Amino acid sequence: MGAPRHPGQRAGPGYIETDLNRAFFATPAGQALIKRVPQRRLGQMAHLTGPLLLLASDDSAFMTGTEIVVDGGHLVSSL
Repeated sequence: MGAPRHPGQRAGPGYIETDLNRAFFATPAGQALIKRVPQRRLGQMAHLTGPLLLLASDDSAFMTGTEIVVDGGHLVSSL
């Protein structure tokens, strides 16, 4: 058994709108969270497609310990 094909790679999503959380994000508390995201909106599942395809493909064969953050700038807004 060889080394893992894509060791330690992951996508780090921010707030992604789903059927399960849509009602919450329509509330005042949910809207307050959205206002903390620099793009002032929720991500959609489709926003994860490109990063996940990259991480699962041979194009990322030389990437190790990588996290691709897909969060509308939320991570860097708290620095």
